[in-house]
Amino acid sequence: MLVSSVCKHWRQVALATTTLWSTIAALELAHAAIHFDVMRDMLERSKGAPLTISLTVDAVRLSEDPDVDPTDLPAEQSLRLALAAFELVVSHAWHWYDFEVEFTDEALEHLAHFLPRLYAAPPAPLLERLGIFIDDAALHEDEPENQTLVAPEIPLFGGVRPPQFKVLTLWGAPIGWGPYVQEALLSELGCLELGLLYGPCTPTLDQLFSVLRASPSLLRFELNNCELPKVASDWPLALEANIIELPKLKDLEIRGLSGTIAKKLVELVPTPNLAVLTVELDEFDFDDHAVFFEHIVSPRVLFPALERLCIEGFGPGTDVLKRVFHAQTAVEELVFELTPLNIAVLELLRYDPPPATQDGQDHDTVLSNIPLPKLQTLRLRSPEKGFEVPNLVDVLRSRQAALCPVRSLQLHQYIVPPDHEEMEKYVKDIDYFIGSDDDDDEEWEEEDEEGSLDGIEIFEDDLDDDEEDEDDGSDDELDLLSSQFQATTL
Repeated sequence: MLVSSVCKHWRQVALATTTLWSTIAALELAHAAIHFDVMRDMLERSKGAPLTISLTVDAVRLSEDPDVDPTDLPAEQSLRLALAAFELVVSHAWHWYDFEVEFTDEALEHLAHFLPRLYAAPPAPLLERLGIFIDDAALHEDEPENQTLVAPEIPLFGGVRPPQFKVLTLWGAPIGWGPYVQEALLSELGCLELGLLYGPCTPTLDQLFSVLRASPSLLRFELNNCELPKVASDWPLALEANIIELPKLKDLEIRGLSGTIAKKLVELVPTPNLAVLTVELDEFDFDDHAVFFEHIVSPRVLFPALERLCIEGFGPGTDVLKRVFHAQTAVEELVFELTPLNIAVLELLRYDPPPATQDGQDHDTVLSNIPLPKLQTLRLRSPEKGFEVPNLVDVLRSRQAALCPVRSLQLHQYIVPPDHEEMEKYVKDIDYFIGSDDDDDEEWEEEDEEGSLDGIEIFEDDLDDDEEDEDDGSDDELDLLSSQFQATTL
């Protein structure tokens, strides 16, 4: 910490200010292991202040990164040092406030060493935000090390003083879904994100519904590629006794389910106040997708408060989407993934006045006929390079003529933009965004350098900004490591 190196008085103040040492972001376990003493001092100086820690467990062989330690440490010694550093962090669970740990694919073979230590953590009564990420857990389902992903039989952070989670994110992470999942853990839960739960990591339907029933304050729920029953008959009937009321739920994200199963989920978990719906269905089957989308426009399911609709993947056919666009009259933002199979979707946003009323229409008549009448933001993605949208300008022109213009247009880098100056006549803000894939980012930068996108505003979306700061070379031990631990004031 630079502030502790100014003078003796400043150092004394810095060492006594616990909040200076209570946030440790972008910490790699290898660095913590090599500089164990510094890590211990930082945690001790935080005293009882609520801790925010973001930890990455990657290559346990510490000598693999010459910038960390140029010596060639034996594998056993490397693992021993890494485990000692991990145990040090876990021993402070009693004052964790926000804890996130990611096990990269390089660390999967060592999960049998790390997970039991995490599960044996002391009670964490201050813990409100927990994220456990295990990369590519699904891809390792049949490998021997995946047997370490067996859920624990003891409650995670349970006991006499269990935490009250506000945010819980489990990505490929087994925590055990048995009856010990206490209501006290989830009664204040606002965000639940479950992803890549396969094999031993997967909750049963009864366990999943028990978690949801115990979370009446839930605001966001994401279910992303989880191995749930794929046959509708295996799901409970949508009877009153089985319905789970989540009156506060505003944001629902469903990925990797078939349309039929997504429909069952929405039937069992009605969300009348939903504002954001993100859907990426699993099957490449328009008919199966239609099952879900036809269901959400039925009078008893319709989301009257829906403001943002995101449809990724292939989506349903145009006939079904037409009904969706006319039924969801409150939507202000539409996110859609365009492919050659669904390019006709753009035409659904066009306003074509009925022939008998083309002259002298009042605005109420227009609103009753135009799809998504409150649409303000249109965000288009495409998985295919060089994707052309020749009808886009005509769609924008028609909506402006109907006094329901799109005010913000956001196009993915793979989409070939139509005439930019022509689009500017009908849209106030035009932006281009970059996908999260590193190769995409490099190609985008090359195009920009060549001048093919001159004059167009570009912003990056979903990029990984966790780049390490450069070491300034100071001899002070804490200053040397501040770039790795990034201890900052709250």
